[in-house]
Amino acid sequence: MSTTPTHAEVLEVFRKQPEKTFRIRELVRALGLRSSQARELKAVLRELSKTRKIWESKKSHFTLSIEPQIRREAYGRKPRGRPAQGSRGPVRHARPPELRAPSEAPKPATSNIVTGRLVGHRDGYGFVVPDRPLEGTDQDIFIPPGAMGPALHGDRVEVQVVRSRPDWRARFSRAEKPSSRVEGRILRVVERAQKTVVGEFRIGTRANYVVPFDRRIPHEILIPSGLEWPREERARHRQFGGESEGKRKRRARQKADVRELAGMVVDVELTEFPRPGVQPRGRVIEVLGRRDEFGVDVEIVIRKHHLPHRFPEEALAEAEDKPQYKTEAEHRSRSDNRPLPITTND
Repeated sequence: MSTTPTHAEVLEVFRKQPEKTFRIRELVRALGLRSSQARELKAVLRELSKTRKIWESKKSHFTLSIEPQIRREAYGRKPRGRPAQGSRGPVRHARPPELRAPSEAPKPATSNIVTGRLVGHRDGYGFVVPDRPLEGTDQDIFIPPGAMGPALHGDRVEVQVVRSRPDWRARFSRAEKPSSRVEGRILRVVERAQKTVVGEFRIGTRANYVVPFDRRIPHEILIPSGLEWPREERARHRQFGGESEGKRKRRARQKADVRELAGMVVDVELTEFPRPGVQPRGRVIEVLGRRDEFGVDVEIVIRKHHLPHRFPEEALAEAEDKPQYKTEAEHRSRSDNRPLPITTND
């Protein structure tokens, strides 16, 4: 590999061995880099560490991001002193819930399971706004990065409350009963809010990917080979935003070159959602153009907020049956205000 590795390529190495702590030279070998590229790799690792996707346990030692406190609770602290009489040695701690297989995951208690809406953060963690306020606190449920599971921003999720600790701001509060900070982990997604994601298409050395414009989705979406171009040329039943220059049709015999998509704004349908150690995957369903082209900004807003932009077939059929020009009878039934001065506020 002669170019600087992307974030997605580096994270793929960590996710193959989520429990391993890597040194720089181990990552250089795993990525097939030259030793002279270690400095460039270190810069990429620093960026991933700042966004909390990986964790620097000590100088130049990196591992997949699980919050330090969650890591201590998941793996357990190292026992102190001698083992008790009759024991065969120190207690072996279970793997963290985020890394367990579904068959070995413990069944949670039903008393501390709630549902709510997830609000994601660009650093990988999130907050769940419960459908009903939790007893003893008026705050949302904090979800660490390692406990997000397959959920994305906006999803309605089921959460297990794992602990509650006093809020550090409570010591400065005059309230009689200071509130506590509630933490939890996501068990499953009840309803998906992000079925499509709009972002910028990028060419990778090992795989192509899309970087979402919504920064509350902290995942790069991998695009498998053969799914870079949409299956349909372009939808005819658009409501608004169709004036984008980037919506031009390609010639029927024009060969599709993936390199043309570099830097393009695309809309992606998610085919696989994120889970521990696995990035989300998707297929491109629309190519909207470049970000500085006319009308593309409107297209981005429509898809980022999932606004309805398609007319139903019944409305299209009715519009096609209507004559393009007004008849004399229709003109007589209307009042003609064209001679009047009209002021508009656009």
